[in-house]
Amino acid sequence: MRKIITAIMGAALPFAIAAQEADINAITVRLDSLYNAVLTAPGAETCKVRYTGSDGAKAPGGFLWQRGLGKGWTQGLRISLPDVSQNKAAEFDNFFQKIGRDNFVIRYNDHCSATLIEPLNTIYVYDYDSADSRLSFMKATTTGEICLPKVWTHCDSLDATKHDPLAFASRRELALLGLSRLWSGVRRNFAFMKRVRLDWDSLYVANMEPVADAAHNGDDERVGELLQLMAARLGDGHTFVYGYDRNKCYTPLSTVILDGRVYADEVLSPALEEQGIKHGMELVSVNGIPVAEYGYTHVMPYISSSTPQWSEHTAFNGYNLLATKKGETMRMTFRDGKTNLDAEYTPDGKFWPSSPRAIEFSLLKDKVGLLRINNFMDADFCQQFDNIYPSILKTRALIIDLRGNEGGNSGNGDYILRHLTSDTIKTGQWTSPAYIPAFASWGMDQPVHQGAGNTLPPFTDRPVFDRPAAILVDGGTFSAAEDFTAAFRGMGRGMIVGTPTAGSTGNGVQIVLIPGVAYANICSKHDVAPDGTEFVGTGIKPDIEIRENYDSYFGTAGSPVIKAALRLLK
Repeated sequence: MRKIITAIMGAALPFAIAAQEADINAITVRLDSLYNAVLTAPGAETCKVRYTGSDGAKAPGGFLWQRGLGKGWTQGLRISLPDVSQNKAAEFDNFFQKIGRDNFVIRYNDHCSATLIEPLNTIYVYDYDSADSRLSFMKATTTGEICLPKVWTHCDSLDATKHDPLAFASRRELALLGLSRLWSGVRRNFAFMKRVRLDWDSLYVANMEPVADAAHNGDDERVGELLQLMAARLGDGHTFVYGYDRNKCYTPLSTVILDGRVYADEVLSPALEEQGIKHGMELVSVNGIPVAEYGYTHVMPYISSSTPQWSEHTAFNGYNLLATKKGETMRMTFRDGKTNLDAEYTPDGKFWPSSPRAIEFSLLKDKVGLLRINNFMDADFCQQFDNIYPSILKTRALIIDLRGNEGGNSGNGDYILRHLTSDTIKTGQWTSPAYIPAFASWGMDQPVHQGAGNTLPPFTDRPVFDRPAAILVDGGTFSAAEDFTAAFRGMGRGMIVGTPTAGSTGNGVQIVLIPGVAYANICSKHDVAPDGTEFVGTGIKPDIEIRENYDSYFGTAGSPVIKAALRLLK
């Protein structure tokens, strides 16, 4: 059996797909190659499986991956291989970690990982049981919402459907219920209600007829958009409506805004390349509309944002600007020198933006380390950091680049901070709305819960990195990345370089608005920096404000932001 597994992994692992080719097709090919190799291995045992629902009481141990109410059946084939050594099982772990560079992977531990191919609504998962040397691998898909119970390795069928008291409600009734849930959920939970300048009740009433009409016409997508627009009017980056719109497609071309102009960044489509589109070309218009106007009128209204810099970052950096519905053609005009160049692309849903590895490390001149933290989300975040920490300890100074880091788990950021000092770390205080019905009966103001800041102990079982350090930030530094930045400044650990951060953090209350259509995240927690400074709604201002330009981003001039940090660390 050992030779068989070697052959399987030898056939599946040597994919070396360059970043520009890491679209959803390439990722799926890699996963399917491994799946098919396991499926055809001698001794493989197969079993058809199907799962549905979201009721944890009916799913022993709960769920590994579950969305919404888990509606519809998640169906697939589970493969079991006996007599698999731990070394060979580790190769599956390595394989999923490599996939994680291009697509989001949840690594539950070193013998169980899963990844979801969003456009195909297909999940791949493996688990290794060292006690009996058995490896399980499964590919499953659904036309509804993904449901993967923790007992998938030995459970063939599971119906964890919750009792649905709304089973006989009409589309119109469900849509209006969702609108009402959003209105009441914000009233009850939103931490920044006193900052809202509009009349929330009036906005609720104004949306009743449009939501009801969209539902009556069977347009769930428009219902979701109307709720999304309503939530965005609150002006908070952590208060938003979302759904799982499978009609939304991305054009395989990312954009970047520099000095007020928008440029083509990564061009990941041969079809666009054949039309002459190149890295660094200025994007002039989209569908006949000047690009800035298009972004402000067609993209930004749907973005929940606390600051202009987050709105700009989200609209113009990455893939959001050129996202559209499946089958709709995007018409783009680029400027190449003095010549305008027209291009078209019709997304088919096969491309999906890749997710970079959470942590990257490189060495700059004069033994200065550059720690690039792309997100604080990866399940194996701490292990990634542990793997490169010995290299960090060999440097004389460290630059931590948080630009474009949209957050994740603040605990992962705390893990790194505890390596950077031998002192106790102080975090900021917080408040949250509270409601006491008796106070309402007496006509009294409702209280606000006051949360004390925490303290984090430094690590004492490993060397501390106590050499000079600096942080790089921009308008895409969001949420947990801002928590990290605020704590870093509170530690007095070093200077912050770049542009103001996104200005939004907090904890969200999750609300099901319309099952399978729309869900809400409502910010319930108002955080401040350790010294009491407000940054939600403004962003954290750097000590040295400097930004990238066209020559530094696309040319060979070098980053002025990194250069400024290097000067500080001399």
